[in-house]
Amino acid sequence: MRTIDSNIIYTLLIITFLLSSACTKHNSKLKLKLNTIHFEECIKKEQGMKISEIAESIEYLELKTPHDIVISRILNIVLGDGFWLIHTRQGIYKFTRTGEFVKQIGRQGQGPDEYLYILGIDINPTRKEIIHADTQHILYYDYNGNFLRKVKINDYFFNIVFSDSVLWTCNLCMHIDKYMACALNLTGDTVTAVPNPNYGIESLNEGFSFATSSELREFSKYKENVYMKTRSSRDTVYQLSGTQWIPYLYLDMGKYQMPIEYEAWYSEDAYNKNAINYWNIPRLEEDDRYFFFTAVRQKYIQKGENENDCKFIIYDKKAKEGFVVKDENGMKITDDILGGPNFWPRWSTDNFYITTMEWSDLEQWTKEEKHILSPTLQEQFETWGEDTNQLIVLLSLIHISEPTRRS
Repeated sequence: MRTIDSNIIYTLLIITFLLSSACTKHNSKLKLKLNTIHFEECIKKEQGMKISEIAESIEYLELKTPHDIVISRILNIVLGDGFWLIHTRQGIYKFTRTGEFVKQIGRQGQGPDEYLYILGIDINPTRKEIIHADTQHILYYDYNGNFLRKVKINDYFFNIVFSDSVLWTCNLCMHIDKYMACALNLTGDTVTAVPNPNYGIESLNEGFSFATSSELREFSKYKENVYMKTRSSRDTVYQLSGTQWIPYLYLDMGKYQMPIEYEAWYSEDAYNKNAINYWNIPRLEEDDRYFFFTAVRQKYIQKGENENDCKFIIYDKKAKEGFVVKDENGMKITDDILGGPNFWPRWSTDNFYITTMEWSDLEQWTKEEKHILSPTLQEQFETWGEDTNQLIVLLSLIHISEPTRRS
């Protein structure tokens, strides 16, 4: 069986980008600045980090809802102009900045103003619209949650992000998808398509098969920038700007990059036998100083979040080195402000790192004698219980131009 080297894939992606660039009008301000991070080097070093090193404060936000609405298993969080949009398996909900329930957005069904699924959400701050991706439709609501319109899309896609007047969507990125991502205008027409390097490769499977990670997040944002990493982009993160896509970050996985021949969509048997030996980075967040990577084994050794299958990595842009975040307090970043469980960002905005936490996890944390909550968090904790919705944990970022972290 012929092995397709990851360097060849990366070269093909760059060539594809250059060829497509020749056919696209370019913004001269968007220049190629490709950063490279070596995964093998990052995982050689373990080092602790405290919340006070990256944040000015930490806040636990309770989402207050009517008794018939339960917020759990939050899939995405979007911060609007003074409000939160919360995407769960049950629906899309709007809350005030302080966690007060406002309303549910949209209604599931087959009517002209209804949806079948929620594949992604975002906002258009210019038009003050909420954007909701269904399987083959985009639904638009105003900031008050009133339905505006429903736009038909001619292809299936998964997830969505708004970037400078266009909507970027992405596919599962197997061999059957011609494009790994597309940019759509506000009427649903495709204005840019990013080729899928896996398209046309013949699969050895008899039926339809693929594997993905629950941690996978194709799009992320920081300040004015939007980033994309799909399964077929593999080790490359792209920066999106309007209709343009440009390689921004190269994740050199070294010996831990899984060959295409072991992908589940290519050969399920090969995947089951070999995937355990390789790693993937399904999501990343960024601030002025650091990249935060969640690395997971392509196929878990054991269930649940554990040291064998998960690594939480911080890369220091200034020092150009990375490390696995781990010390005597365990994995992730130690809360030295409120004394709560260790923190790891799942989402970010210009001013916050965000994650979610179940009340039961906080309760379990307090049962260990060495864990002492601050008076502020202890007072909050005593008002919560089994009926408490999933909590939002916010870190207020420190914006710095020069490093303050110890070396």
